[in-house]
Amino acid sequence: MEINVGNNVFENYDTFAFFDIDFLSRRTAVILDAVVISTNYRLAPEHHFPSQFEDVYNALKWFLNQDVLDKYSVDPERIGISGESAGGNLAAAVTQQLIDDPDVKIKLKTQSLIYPALQCLDLDLPSYRENSNLGLTKSFVARLWSGYFTTDRSLEKAMFFNQHVPVESSHLFKFVNWSSFLPEKFRKGHFYKSPTYGNSKLAKKYPGFLDVRAAPLLADDNRLRSLPLTYVITCQYDILRDDGIMYVTRLQNAGVRVTHNHIEDGFHGALVYRHAKRHGGFSSFSPNQRSNTHPLHWKCGMLSTGLPVQKVQLSMMQEHVQNHMYNGHLARFWMPEPQFYILSEQRTDIKHDWYIPSRFQKRQNSMHIIIPMTFCQDGQQTDLMQLSYQPNPQILESYGVDPGRIGISGDSAGGNLAAAAAQQLLEDPDIKIKLKVQTLIYPALQNFDFDLPSYRENAHYPVLSKSLMIRFWSEYFTTDRSLKKAMFSNQHIPLESSHLFKFVNWSSLLPEKFKKGHIYKIPTHGSSELAKKYPGILDVKASPLLADDSKLRGLPLTYVITCQYDVLRDDGLMYVTRLQNSGVRVIHNHIEGAFHGTLSFLFTKLLEDPDVKIKLKVQTLTYPALQNFDFDLPSYRENAHYPVLPKLLMVRFWSKYFTTDRSLKKAMLSNQHIPLESSHLFKFVNWSSLLPEKFKKGHIYKTPTHGSSELAKKYPGILDVKASPLLADDSKLCGLPLTYVITCQYDVLRDDGLMYVTRLQNFGVRVIHNHTEVAFHATFSFLFTKVGYRAADQYINWLHENL
Repeated sequence: MEINVGNNVFENYDTFAFFDIDFLSRRTAVILDAVVISTNYRLAPEHHFPSQFEDVYNALKWFLNQDVLDKYSVDPERIGISGESAGGNLAAAVTQQLIDDPDVKIKLKTQSLIYPALQCLDLDLPSYRENSNLGLTKSFVARLWSGYFTTDRSLEKAMFFNQHVPVESSHLFKFVNWSSFLPEKFRKGHFYKSPTYGNSKLAKKYPGFLDVRAAPLLADDNRLRSLPLTYVITCQYDILRDDGIMYVTRLQNAGVRVTHNHIEDGFHGALVYRHAKRHGGFSSFSPNQRSNTHPLHWKCGMLSTGLPVQKVQLSMMQEHVQNHMYNGHLARFWMPEPQFYILSEQRTDIKHDWYIPSRFQKRQNSMHIIIPMTFCQDGQQTDLMQLSYQPNPQILESYGVDPGRIGISGDSAGGNLAAAAAQQLLEDPDIKIKLKVQTLIYPALQNFDFDLPSYRENAHYPVLSKSLMIRFWSEYFTTDRSLKKAMFSNQHIPLESSHLFKFVNWSSLLPEKFKKGHIYKIPTHGSSELAKKYPGILDVKASPLLADDSKLRGLPLTYVITCQYDVLRDDGLMYVTRLQNSGVRVIHNHIEGAFHGTLSFLFTKLLEDPDVKIKLKVQTLTYPALQNFDFDLPSYRENAHYPVLPKLLMVRFWSKYFTTDRSLKKAMLSNQHIPLESSHLFKFVNWSSLLPEKFKKGHIYKTPTHGSSELAKKYPGILDVKASPLLADDSKLCGLPLTYVITCQYDVLRDDGLMYVTRLQNFGVRVIHNHTEVAFHATFSFLFTKVGYRAADQYINWLHENL
């Protein structure tokens, strides 16, 4: 049995279920064939500490009664407790308390603490310094901690400045002294600051923040020694990271067996993101990874077991849920009863997901296989070509696939891999089944020449700038910045490899209309040492354009998409020319008004394109980002520091959409980036005239301060309607289709959607607007919450009615 402690102590955030336990509880019940219990408890601010602790502890004691265990057929020797975030705090605290309770005869076998909050004495740990503005911000954590004890804002203020612990309690700091408990790699040159002591009156008034039941890290070593086998998950980009790491150290020093899973690229809440696999979310589970001694599964994150190809059955979440009331509090029991399965396959450390749901099979005569990429780490190039699995006849037959109708496709970096894999298959004598088609969507096909006309024209264009593309290429081979620097100056190919330039010479391979008067420059040769150190830059598997003509002749029918405003445009164009010269049948679709990634924006310019005869019936905009003109809307003011998408992060996204030049980010953050000569465009985003009265809430409109004309000239995308659809003039809006818009109250982008709704309605467009009062940005990513399910159901029902 697994007892999962709720992860929220606040009423206001309970509906959000920010770190919701439902998904993890369901998954655990199904995968492990275990009973999982989640207990409810009183919430702040109506109820303060120790109400939450007492509710969970009393419920736990009730569960650890032999009669209750017998009722649910639970093995009393295989009981564990777990909790994440605030729930990790409660799980750790009640586990400590059970040790001292003589009335509890049945003990826990395991405790699992998932990015737990374990102390509120020191809010100046390295993890607080490094991640103070990421997701779970320092200000928000200080607010949550203080609200756990009181609604008195003076405690929140004192906590934020780390001046809340009185001098008479200074002896407790030894239990949370990160300079002695953090491994060296997490100190990263940070210097320990002796705390500034706070007011004794606060501690007397709210003694809870000095209580070991609220801060389990304050437990002395004698108490820790008796704790059960412990599993701790910490994430690199998490303000609570060091709480968990210090507890790991203290437990190990006390002789407790600990398994510590630190997720280098994870963030707080990673386990509740159903699709965040490489950030610590659950991936596939292999049967031989299960423990035979207890039902708690340690493995989390992407598989790396080196297993041979095998089928792994994953139960869909079709379990029975039973509710039980205990002292007025809801306890939920997940009783697994798998109904059907999804099949995955494992080859070495690459997992293949076969998307063949029954509904899809009934309607379509095809199936898709999605192969997630592995990633470059520690300066080593990952051999992505191992993704070219063999089309085994037995496998194809088992899924009803016609071996004569198999194609491969990829976009951007995926187009690179698709092209390379298609070439490699030609030379493999073991592969009898051949591809019928390959589809390359704005592919990256060479890293030899970064001075093509497309790189010159679109160096600073949104989505994929030259500097970003070079960064991707260099990090594909190494984290050594000298390669990136050489690539940026186009001086990375040595003299002895100069014969390869004939394969990427745009002066002979580009159609005349794309040369546009550009003059070909003979490349400046680079250091031979770089090429010897990182030979991948000369490898045809990394640069399919380097393949000689004899290799190209055997390639299948090819479909290539290129976009005008894309640094990779000429890669695709040159490959089209070379394939055609080699006698390969090619269909080339060049989109004049499009940019890199345009297929992610399928609605772009459809209304204006005379070649498009079939028009959209509906458009659905889910908490959309529609303008970068004004970052001082009421929604930005109210939700500037709100988790998931704070103002700082949104401004960063916008600025990087156009450039890596930080001066634009700085100007946007101060709302001084639009020049005087473009001030006429502000009428399209003037919230004082476009927002409904209820959303103005007494906010006063501030006339924008105009910015530098140079920025707008350098990065014209900030004024482009294709980047900011709210800038569209009225005549353009009139022809739009039936529109469904979702906005969320606690979202900096709320007012973008609201203003668009008003503008569309003013010009006769039919609009369905779903504003969710208790939701936040990306609420659809939390489909396991009530809010997420409700919003998703409303949207799907609307689609059903209108499509």
